[in-house]
Amino acid sequence: MLAAADVVGALVAGFVEARGAFPGQLLAALRAADAADSDSRGLQSAALLVLSPAHAPLSLRVDWSEAPLAALDALFARATSGDYAAWAAQVPCLDDPTRTYAG
Repeated sequence: MLAAADVVGALVAGFVEARGAFPGQLLAALRAADAADSDSRGLQSAALLVLSPAHAPLSLRVDWSEAPLAALDALFARATSGDYAAWAAQVPCLDDPTRTYAG
């Protein structure tokens, strides 16, 4: 539940002012909304869903945490680096449905 009407403005500003790739912009928007006291009940969960025809879907969620955005940032970092990122880059997608895992 939104704590105040200016939360939406903070969310938009966080997105527009962020630099980098789209998922990072979405995370910046969530952090900006949180800084504007986004949820009147206190933030306990966070999620990120990024769909693109050129990439495998990225669906991340933190269902219960004292610091859900920090946990989501950490999960995003793990999901977009190392062996998992290498595997995800080989998952078939709409733009390349025949792409296969070479592992």
